[in-house]
Formats: sequence, C-alpha cells, structure tokens
Amino acid sequence: MGDVINLGAGKVFAGKLVLSASGTSDNPITLQSASDTNPATIDGGNQNSGYVVAVTGSYWIVRNLKITNGQKGIMD
Repeated sequence: MGDVINLGAGKVFAGKLVLSASGTSDNPITLQSASDTNPATIDGGNQNSGYVVAVTGSYWIVRNLKITNGQKGIMD
C-alpha cells in the first residue's frame, strides 16, 4: 500500500489543489477525509471557471471528500 494523506474530518481547505506527485500501480497515493461521515471539503473559492483539484501525477486515489465552488471538480 502506498502513502495515505488524511484531511481532517469536517475541515475546509480553500483554493486549488494540484496533485503532482506520482505513486505506482502497487503503491498508489490516497487522498481522503479522515472521516467517512464528516468529510473534509476542498473549496475552490467561487471561481467561475477552472478546476478545484488537478491530478497531474500518476496512480492517485481520491475518496470521501467534498469538492465545491469550481466549474470543474477533479481534472485528470
């Protein structure tokens, strides 16, 4: 199993996020909320265009997060 990044339950993180590191097929990188029932939020800041999360690296798993306030949520 690869690296796991846990974002605090119920926390709001403002701005665009770029996931540029790369995992491998055997060791993907996981970005997730620390809580399934109270997920963290990544807030794009009410932008009218653009992405909130851009995945530019390889082998990422993104789960249990709220993505808000962007024209595009997660771009690959």
